[in-house]
Amino acid sequence: MKWFKHEVDAIHSEKLTRLQNGFGFEGYGRYWRIMELVAERMDGSNRCHVELPEKEWLRLLSMRRPLFNRYLAVIRLLFDSWRITTDNETLLIRIEIPNLLGKRDNYTSDLQASSKKHPNRSRSRKEEDRKTLSKETSSKKTATNPDVKKAVDHFHDEFVRIHDIKPQINGVHGKIYQSLLKTTPLEDVNTLTTGYLLLVDEKLRDKGYPIEWMQNHINRLLMAEKKPERGLVF
Repeated sequence: MKWFKHEVDAIHSEKLTRLQNGFGFEGYGRYWRIMELVAERMDGSNRCHVELPEKEWLRLLSMRRPLFNRYLAVIRLLFDSWRITTDNETLLIRIEIPNLLGKRDNYTSDLQASSKKHPNRSRSRKEEDRKTLSKETSSKKTATNPDVKKAVDHFHDEFVRIHDIKPQINGVHGKIYQSLLKTTPLEDVNTLTTGYLLLVDEKLRDKGYPIEWMQNHINRLLMAEKKPERGLVF
């Protein structure tokens, strides 16, 4: 929640007057600080609580334990709608303020309404759509040169022939071949690819994790034909 409704005459209410009489303006300010801590964790759901270790409460409210315990006791008596619970095992103190649900800002209210209208539109679905769009964009970029597909196909066929397993091919391969083919003929690139795959290297032979090409492999690929006996160091 970005903000919540705050009555301008709240200080004159009976409960807050009694709270101020007992703890001064610091007690009044800490009341609103707790409201802020709960509100900033509220979202489109009906969550209206915050659960923190006692030490964290003491730090956030700038209070010592005896005063904090007395303050919570008075809060429980004055504001019966608040739900304050303590877990003795985890030492977590949970403060829940249901009436904040009626004070939520328009942004959060709209967010909640939107989530109800589209209950099946999950975050994972959105991420899947973004990945699909990214793949489509990547394929469009590499499709500008028809030799790119030929080079990737050659890499695939040679990988299977030499290592007897299928490689993991992604958009990185297309980008690398796109760069190579700007300065090197397709036949030469295919020759370098075969020489590269023939190098003795554990990652090339690892059936559980076939090699993933990175941009700096371009130079290694170009050097593969010159020094095939040395292998590659990753």
